[in-house]
Amino acid sequence: MMKKPLRSAALLLLGLAAGSGAVNAGYLLTPGEAGSQFLTMPISARSVALGSGLSGVAGDIHAFEYNPAATATLEDNQLTFTRSVLFQGSDLTSFAIGLQPIKSVSFALQYRRFGSSDKERDMSGYDLEREVDISDNGLSFGMSRMFMKRFSVGYNAEYLRRNLHEHSANTVNHNVGVQWHFNKRHVLGFSAQNIGRSIQFLEQHEPMPIVFRVGGSHKFKMMSNAESEPNLMGVWELNQFRDSQHPGGSAGAEWQMVDFFILRAGLQYREDARPTAGIGLRWQYFQLDYGILSRSEAGIAHTVSVMVRWDSIDGMDLGD
Repeated sequence: MMKKPLRSAALLLLGLAAGSGAVNAGYLLTPGEAGSQFLTMPISARSVALGSGLSGVAGDIHAFEYNPAATATLEDNQLTFTRSVLFQGSDLTSFAIGLQPIKSVSFALQYRRFGSSDKERDMSGYDLEREVDISDNGLSFGMSRMFMKRFSVGYNAEYLRRNLHEHSANTVNHNVGVQWHFNKRHVLGFSAQNIGRSIQFLEQHEPMPIVFRVGGSHKFKMMSNAESEPNLMGVWELNQFRDSQHPGGSAGAEWQMVDFFILRAGLQYREDARPTAGIGLRWQYFQLDYGILSRSEAGIAHTVSVMVRWDSIDGMDLGD
């Protein structure tokens, strides 16, 4: 008889195939056809610095944006806030909270807002001297469960709302994922994101930017001391974006040089290769991360994330 975790995985993968086929008869679209592109942008500074591929990372609420199954691996409660200064005057703001699993079940909540502004103009292009605010908003709630300390399954639903001056539109999409934990050092993950109906905005139907991801994380020791914890982690991911005709990928490395300082670097590839880098600072129950992404045609994007951790089992013992 098939074991319960394996049966769950099989049903999940069948559901993904059926769901993606129901969304649209053709998966691949011409670049630029899919709407709500902010859903494919990296959020946290850690994910930016590591090349934007954390679908196989465990124990971090920042991985929730790539794989909802990651929250079942949290060892404490985590609250994070992120602010990104992006290209051409746009910005991305987000906060997320992940709760430590209770009886192998964990919950997470995330809000993100991508915004920019422009001048209002008439049909001839004349500046009317009024600002027009443009924003995409997403509010998601998810849950994840761990099976036999080896296998986690996650799901979250996200409510999306787009605003352009006096116009607005909304829809709901779905994200699912699984992670296999071979041990505390090696994790493999798979996720499917942004599965949902097209959003209708200003009489235009824009399909969701579905993304399929498979990735992993691997931890190693940089010191010969057998009692020391692994302080080097490598991450990788292969992905397929709906509006890209070929697969993409990313890779990154994270080195905890000392207890409070972390150095990161990565490479992201979609239509072209984009180098990434960043640092992390940890002190007691606080963590500060900074990530930088270079796009030669549009400049450099800067992202800062702040995280607070606490243990719900012993509320007086704040720390890692």
